[in-house]
Amino acid sequence: MATFGLSADAAWEVLVAVSQNLNTKLHRLATDLVATVQGEPLPDPVRRQLTTAVATARGAALQPQGGARTEATREAVCEEREYA
Repeated sequence: MATFGLSADAAWEVLVAVSQNLNTKLHRLATDLVATVQGEPLPDPVRRQLTTAVATARGAALQPQGGARTEATREAVCEEREYA
């Protein structure tokens, strides 16, 4: 939530989407994310899915239904590169 400026609902949707897209348990994903606080890098597949899910969540929050999400996607990709 803090890193990407998401609401609690949007952050939950991101976690669920990444968990489902990677076919991994939510607690395993949470373990990977918490490990980044201690300096561990995110595994590449997790990082890619997280970037996509955050961009989607931001786009849904910023755009009217059916609107383009290109700006939200660009912002998420830029932030993702900072954390890579």
